Amino acid sequence: MNKSSISILSLKPLSSNLLGSRGAKFSTSSIALAKKAQVSRDQLKKNAAKALAKKRVEAKLPVANDPLYSDISTALRYLRSAEVGRSETASTITVSSNIVGDKGAPPLTGAISFPKPLKEVRVLVFTEDAVQAKVAQDLGAALVGGQELVEQIKEGKLGLNFNKAFATPDMQGQLAPLARTLGPKGLMPNAKKGTMATDLESVLKGAVGTMPFKQKSGLLSIAVGRTSFSDVEIIKNIMAASEAVKTATTTIKSKRPPIIGHTTITSTNGPAFKIDF
Repeated sequence: MNKSSISILSLKPLSSNLLGSRGAKFSTSSIALAKKAQVSRDQLKKNAAKALAKKRVEAKLPVANDPLYSDISTALRYLRSAEVGRSETASTITVSSNIVGDKGAPPLTGAISFPKPLKEVRVLVFTEDAVQAKVAQDLGAALVGGQELVEQIKEGKLGLNFNKAFATPDMQGQLAPLARTLGPKGLMPNAKKGTMATDLESVLKGAVGTMPFKQKSGLLSIAVGRTSFSDVEIIKNIMAASEAVKTATTTIKSKRPPIIGHTTITSTNGPAFKIDF
């Protein structure tokens, strides 16, 4: 065996030992880092749970103890003062509620049927059914009729200043010739769109005076009136909103139902006050 062979043989165990030592160090470091990462994740979960628990406790505190608390009528007096000189349509009264729900819970959604709608919705109803005509009138339809309305539209005697149109199936044949007149205005009743139904009550309730709402990032904001509305009209709208929101909380599928926290009332340019909701 020559000197070069001896040198190579003597290096092999040394290289193996060095690699083994480094491998052990790398393995130990990886385990330590993994444990540290797991601890960090666990700590984040604990912190999130504590924060949520704190929010739930705060949401249940009596709103009357808040320094910004006010009865609604007093709050409205200040809000109207803040909107003096501005147009009615540019000044909106809004209530906003903090919603505290479990992590991953879906947002609150629904629709409110306001006693005093913020925007007038003019509804046209086509029906020859006397019972359904009465239902439509009771629910606030602006104009209800059958073949006589069809004839008036054909002759251009009826202005189509309506927002929505509905019909019972018995009118489908009579309405067909009006497709080019009603269609472009979005007033052609259609079963697929839910604007043609045997029971008009089910479709009209969601069309006249309703407003959809949806929670965004833990906050639910709902426009409940204009500064020109009376206190009674706004309070009734707030009561309707409260009922709809509370009903929506019962439909959320989570371990615990969401809590409606403190609610504020404000206007477009006014301050915010805490109120009972």
